[in-house]
Amino acid sequence: MVKWRSEFAVNIRLVPYTWARHIHVALVSVSTSVLCWWALIMFVGLRGAMWSSQLDGPIFIGVISFGVVLGGVLAEGLLDARSPKWWAMSLLLGALLLGGVGAGAAAWIAHVLLLKLSASAAQNFEIAPVISSVRYAVWGFGAGGLFSGLGLIVVRGAKDKFNLIGGGMAGGLAASVVWWISKETYDPFVASGLAAVAWGLVTGLLAWVVPSSLYSGWVRVLSGSRFGWRVRVDGEKESSSELVVGHYPLGLDMWLPANEGVRELHLSVALTDKGRYVGRGMSLYPTVVSRFLERVDLRYDPEKPVPLETPLSSGDTITLSDGQTGTHLEFVMLPKRELS
Repeated sequence: MVKWRSEFAVNIRLVPYTWARHIHVALVSVSTSVLCWWALIMFVGLRGAMWSSQLDGPIFIGVISFGVVLGGVLAEGLLDARSPKWWAMSLLLGALLLGGVGAGAAAWIAHVLLLKLSASAAQNFEIAPVISSVRYAVWGFGAGGLFSGLGLIVVRGAKDKFNLIGGGMAGGLAASVVWWISKETYDPFVASGLAAVAWGLVTGLLAWVVPSSLYSGWVRVLSGSRFGWRVRVDGEKESSSELVVGHYPLGLDMWLPANEGVRELHLSVALTDKGRYVGRGMSLYPTVVSRFLERVDLRYDPEKPVPLETPLSSGDTITLSDGQTGTHLEFVMLPKRELS
């Protein structure tokens, strides 16, 4: 029997701890929205439009909104060990009903209300319906974006509801702008595809990123007799914690041999209450943190009341030395899913 675990969420093969994690959901949303757009184009090309021309806009908006929410479902479901019940609820209620049918219906209602409330808009639609559909697209796309945000709330929960609704509406409005500009330059086929890309990209970027809380900090040995050994800094519970490195024989989290340049208490790597990782020097001997264009010596200064510390980022190397030999360590961020 499969045991579903949501606390260890990230799959290391999907999203490593790099800058690309910030655009991961956006890329997934773009992919699914473009696939849904392509499926709609193929259906119309093979079977023909089975609805009134007045429904072209709402159906297009509903399909693209469905694709955007579907991307959120896939990203969240693949990053988290979600249960089959969650998949069913997210796909049916979040993507299909709210993201698809709801967005299309909202776009249609916005179109009807626009014609009822604005006599000039109704007159423009009678004279030039194609041009008017571009000019007044913002109302339909905005309404569709609202429902795509509501669909994402079903996927992710109400904790980030304002962020998700805002991201959905921003994506819909961005799609309307791209549609309006592209329609003047390209044909409707290209304009609709670019609108799908804009909707998925903007919503994915603004709705959420893969948070750092899904990763854990580790200290890994890069040299010496204990090469490849690594120890996790933070514990199972989300609270401050500390890892002490040295060669003192009792009670240390990471013991390293004294003949490899490590002192009794040489280095401390801590997770603060604010969720930041810091390195602290505990020895009078060299303790150097190296990163791009920067080197920080954390050796303990007896004239100061507290040890020197520096923030740590994934990929930082730490050299512990007694002046003759040394050991190289690396601080890395790895997905918690690796522990499950």
